[in-house]
Amino acid sequence: MKNTNNDINESSKNKEQASEYSAKESLYEAMNAAGTDGSRPKLFQKKLLPLSFTLFLALALSILFFFIIYHFKDVNFGLDQFFTSLTPFVYGGILAYILVPMCNSYETLITLFTKKVLKSKKGISKKARQSYAIALSMITATLIIYLLISLILPQLIVSLTTISGNLTTYYDNITEWLHNTFEDNDVLLGYMDDFNGNISETLSKWIKSEILPNTKTLLSSVTSSLIDVVTVLKNLIIGIIVSIYLLKSRDTYAAQSKILVHSMFKENLANKIIQEVRFANKMFMGFISGRIVDSAIIGVLCCIGLNLMDMPYAFLISVIVGVTNIVPFFGPFIGGIPSGLLILIVDPVKCIWFVIFIIVLQQFDGNILGPKILGEMTNLNSFWVLFSLIIFSGIFGFPGMIFGCPVFAVIYHLLQELILKGLKRTGYTPTGQEAEISNFNKFLEEREHADSASNNTNQAPERNSLLSLIKSKIKKRNK
Repeated sequence: MKNTNNDINESSKNKEQASEYSAKESLYEAMNAAGTDGSRPKLFQKKLLPLSFTLFLALALSILFFFIIYHFKDVNFGLDQFFTSLTPFVYGGILAYILVPMCNSYETLITLFTKKVLKSKKGISKKARQSYAIALSMITATLIIYLLISLILPQLIVSLTTISGNLTTYYDNITEWLHNTFEDNDVLLGYMDDFNGNISETLSKWIKSEILPNTKTLLSSVTSSLIDVVTVLKNLIIGIIVSIYLLKSRDTYAAQSKILVHSMFKENLANKIIQEVRFANKMFMGFISGRIVDSAIIGVLCCIGLNLMDMPYAFLISVIVGVTNIVPFFGPFIGGIPSGLLILIVDPVKCIWFVIFIIVLQQFDGNILGPKILGEMTNLNSFWVLFSLIIFSGIFGFPGMIFGCPVFAVIYHLLQELILKGLKRTGYTPTGQEAEISNFNKFLEEREHADSASNNTNQAPERNSLLSLIKSKIKKRNK
């Protein structure tokens, strides 16, 4: 009996398992009929999952947006603190970027020295070569800064001390010159006398009502200024350390960035991005180094010319003119106007000769020296230079005046590339006159030269064919 009952139980279990198996088989068949591998329906796999993820992302972004709006002050404070903490890294990045060409030159010199002078077959290891090059670059930069400070600072102190000590004399000279010039005009002389009386009265009132009562405020502002100076020095020291690490690992970071770009984009697009980054680097490095060399030459020529003309404060004015000349277009005006006023209070007649000399010097710089050093690197006409300076200086202040031109040149180059791509898509070919007036022929020649000079010409066959196609069409139209 027990055996019979066991047989019955086993047979019932087998039937239940068989029915469950058949039910699963029918479910899998139905799901396979829907076009899936049996794990989940195709509709859920291809539509519902991306849709649900998109809805979740939209909801999360909406919550984040409302949080930022209702807590804008806290978010703004946190962002300010975050960007303030990044200041040493910004200083370090700028310093490393400036020292990269010098570091590369020292590495090349060290390699040549070990092979040709020391006649070492193995040479020096790469890490040691990089370490020596970084140390020499830092020493060279420090010596350059020390020489500039030792040459400029004493002269500046002497000039400023002389100016502050002779302010009353300069004021009397200007007043006497105006009286002698307009001695026949009694009305104008009366206005000048009233103006002189008002100046002394206004100055005494300003000292009594503003300076003396606010002595504590002035002391607190001086204290805060000292704290700011200490903070800047601290950031500079940390920035120097950061720049050493960046210079030491610059090849590693470059290779990692290249791999990252290729992992995110297809090969064609990744190569174009890398090529545009290299173009931007060439633009920035060439423009900044060229402007520095150009401004240094203009400063030296200005100092020589002012000394020959026996101008007052020749060295101080040369420093002002040379430093402000780094700014394109507006640089001569920024440096020339305060320098002219400085000479005006000493000798009004010499101020006229100074203005003439500065105009001649800037014409020489703009038409002869500047093009020889910088060439036509940015490919921007005067209008776009003025446009970029106004826009970027309004957004970023004085740094925008220096870096606005190369940044806009990169943007302009990207627009030219997009236009070139659009012409291929639309099938329109500019006429020879249109290509010449718009400088399009020049752009095509530069791109063709860049592609032929590059080692990766095979990685951009699409653009090469596009250049040759448009250039051939333009030549046919010209014929």
